[in-house]
Amino acid sequence: MALQKLNTLGIIETRVGEGSFVCSFSLRPALSAPSVFYEGEDKYHAVNQLRNLLEYECMRLAVYSASDAEKEELKGALEHYTKLVDVYYGSIDNHDILEQLVDADFNFHYKVVKMSHNKLYRDI
Repeated sequence: MALQKLNTLGIIETRVGEGSFVCSFSLRPALSAPSVFYEGEDKYHAVNQLRNLLEYECMRLAVYSASDAEKEELKGALEHYTKLVDVYYGSIDNHDILEQLVDADFNFHYKVVKMSHNKLYRDI
């Protein structure tokens, strides 16, 4: 049952007669599936409020507990995101660049969450 759950989450791929193999993992499918329940202007506002609450608290904790190495990683992530913004505005119809920009944005915010050193926030 555990393998079946990992397969459903997209963490492993099971091939008949061969076994189970770890996949390249992404949170995108896990986060995208429930997002349809939060579409619409009224629900978007609630999601945005929750995100602001979590991000503010993570940033507050990160200020006190992040190492210098983590701060440098965050700076690099922000610089990468900023460069992609410039590229995207030069090629606004390029879906691949948009996807890279979204990934860079997620990476920046995830680094802030990790810098909070709160495992529960990171897991959420």
